Amino acid sequence: MSATWVGDGGTWPEAEAGPVDAPPTLRAVLVLKDRDARLGPLESSEDRAVTFLIDAPTPEQLDALEERVRAAVRLTVREEAGDVVRPAA
Repeated sequence: MSATWVGDGGTWPEAEAGPVDAPPTLRAVLVLKDRDARLGPLESSEDRAVTFLIDAPTPEQLDALEERVRAAVRLTVREEAGDVVRPAA
């Protein structure tokens, strides 16, 4: 799944929940900051750079999917020494 760039002040796309018997599913990955935006400390929800929407039939499946998605999402951060890839969480 590719990410959707929402950017600061952007509109989130509509996402629908799956059927009750659907397997755990990643519905969307949303990039909330503009490309090349400066990232600062995470002090409130507005400071987030990325979020995702998931659903699953049970809380246990939801937790397992969240863990897999968190492990898979990466940010590329430009620093003076070059690009550095870091976990998003």
